[in-house]
Formats: sequence, structure tokens, C-alpha cells
Amino acid sequence: MAAAEVVAVTRLLPLQPRTVVYESFAGNGALCNPEAIFRGLVGDAAFADLTHVWALADLESAADLRREFAGRPNVRFVTRGSAAYWRALSTAGYLINNATFPPAFGKRDGQTYLNTWHGTPLKLMGFDMPGGAVESANTLRNLLSADYLLAANPFMTEVMYEGAYQLRNVYRGTIIEEGYPRIDRQRLSDDERAEVLARLAAAVGVDLASRRVVVFAPTWRGASFQTPDADLAHLADQAEQLMAELGDDTVVLVKTHQVVHALASGIPALRRLLVPHAIPTNVLLGVADALVTDYSSIFFDFLATGRPVAFLVPDGETYREERGTYVPLDELPGPVDTDAHAVGRHLADLMAEGAAPHERYVEWARRFVPYEDGDATERVIDVVFRGRTDGRRVRTPARDA
Repeated sequence: MAAAEVVAVTRLLPLQPRTVVYESFAGNGALCNPEAIFRGLVGDAAFADLTHVWALADLESAADLRREFAGRPNVRFVTRGSAAYWRALSTAGYLINNATFPPAFGKRDGQTYLNTWHGTPLKLMGFDMPGGAVESANTLRNLLSADYLLAANPFMTEVMYEGAYQLRNVYRGTIIEEGYPRIDRQRLSDDERAEVLARLAAAVGVDLASRRVVVFAPTWRGASFQTPDADLAHLADQAEQLMAELGDDTVVLVKTHQVVHALASGIPALRRLLVPHAIPTNVLLGVADALVTDYSSIFFDFLATGRPVAFLVPDGETYREERGTYVPLDELPGPVDTDAHAVGRHLADLMAEGAAPHERYVEWARRFVPYEDGDATERVIDVVFRGRTDGRRVRTPARDA
């Protein structure tokens, strides 16, 4: 039976108002803001009556989470695209996604849809990017269907939602501008930090207890999530070049984007440096002493730690012409270079004991992570699940026009 036919049938079923469906990156794992909100809800006795359903492309992608909640009958998992998936999507009272549900999806009356998106963008989005009108069709449909959109900062609201996706004076829902729940997960206790480092050490075969950890997290390349660029072998060479400049007391680990992780794990030289898919990105950032990236939104999250970030952009000029960025690369809050050795040397200076932050770092942190105090999850739950908007940063673009 085709998806449209399954949807037509499942939409006739009664709503389950106390069921929540979560999906991240087209089912690539239990990740990002949906995972942080899920943990916030399951850990709150006030929401003990909720049933939680995770939509996953491959159930093994969340094997650790499934084991963790194996004894909880109110936590279930369905395969994305299956009949059980469409049934859950068509009947759940709450829907939470950090990207988009498939084109066959249509929100029913009585459902509450929160779209959290997956990061503050550096690269152009929506109608701002070349060919964006075609590429953004399903994204725009999802955003317009959402009752709530989540923004980590005013830039996301004004430049991405209202500008790039042209929601200004059109979107009839509410934009919650209260920080990102996933960034809450960067705040780790000493015990949590030790546990994460032990998991990383076991995965890469290196003792990390007395070494500094630098995370190398380039963005994905390609035309869309469905067709990422598979040319990843060079990442291992870049990581080695960074390490050569950072010293023997530093380990560089590679964190690939979720859409290319499976491809990256098949490359022998990269596999021994690869961060396991099961470790949430923001938990990883919580143990990182520094970050190297290119155009990924991950660096905005990392600004909340106050630790150094550097930018390795060997294809900077090409990327600017083909995709484009909202800010010129030479205005980023850290050293920018096309050569991994040069980036490593600059980063070593920033990581030296007593070193001052990069000249633009504090300004960028003030602009892009102004609300990251560790309680963003609770504030988002307040608005969406408790209906409390008093004292919360919310915007209603169509009604405010």
C-alpha cells in the first residue's frame, strides 16, 4: 500500500492526545532538540501519562536508547515509513521534528506540531540559497504546518524563518525564542564528563583521561540530505594535520554529520578517529576542549562553552559561490584558513594556558547564544506542553504584523 493510501486510512483513526512522536534528521537517530525535549518530558513526573514514540529509519541506530528505556512501556520505537509510523504520525497529539516529515504528511486538527529546526545557519537557507525555491518546498510546507517554531536566537527568527523561508506576515503559529534544548546537554557534571570520555576512548582506542580533545566537525556536502557527497576520505588526512600542530597531548576526533555517518564509518582511515553515532553531538561538545569546523551550525552551539573554535575551509571560495553564507568567512569568531596545518597552529595559540579569546568571540556569543543558561528545555516544555507564555520570549509574526 502506498504512503498516501496508508495516510488516508490512518487519518480516520481517533487521536491519541497524550502521545508524542519524535523524529530527527529523517529518522537518522534519536538526536538534537527532539531528544533533549524527550528527556525533559520523561524525567518530569508531571508528564508521566505521556506515551513517547521515536521514528527511526533504522531501529539499530538508537540501540543504546532502546536499551535504556527497555523497561518503560510508554516509550516505543517505529520504523520511519512503515504502517506503524504513519499510524503514530496520524494519531499522536504532539509531533516534534528537527527537520521535515515526508511530503505525504498532513497535520490533523487537534494535533500540536513543534518544529525545532537543527541549528542557527551560517550557510544560506530557503529562498536565499541558489535553487532554494524548489529545494525548500517540503520544508516550507512543514514550517507553515507547525504550531510552534523554535529559535535559538533573534537571528534565526528574523533572518532564517521570517526572511529565508518568507514566513514574515504569513506564519500563523508561534515562534519560541528561548534558546536550544540540545545546548542544555553540553553542561556535564564531572562524573558525566568522565563517562563520555571513557566511551570515546573505548571507541577510538586511545586513553583520553589526561589528553585534550579537539572535535573536528565539518558539515555535509551535496545537493540535499538525500544525496550527500560521499567524498570523505580526506577528512582523516586533515585530522592528522591538525594533530601534528596541536601536540601529543591532544587528540582530534572526527564528528561527521548524521546524514553521512554510515558512509564515513566505512572508510578505514577515518573509522579510527570517528565519534560513535550514539553519542549525542552536544554531549560531545560538553567534553571538547576546542572545535574545528567549516560551515556547520555546530559552532554556534559551541559558543555557549566559551572554548575556542577554528574554521578549516579549503573550499571556501567555491562554497561561497555555490551555496553562500550569511556572514563573510573572515568575520567568523575564530581563525579561518584553507590549510589544516595553519588552522592547527592558530588553534594551539588559542588553547594555550592564559590565552585570550579570539577578538570576535565574545561578541558572537552575545549575539547567537544569549539564552543558553541550561534551562531552555524547561522553557520550551512550558510553552508547548503547559501553555505558559507569560514571561517567555515568543513571537507571533502574522498577528504582530
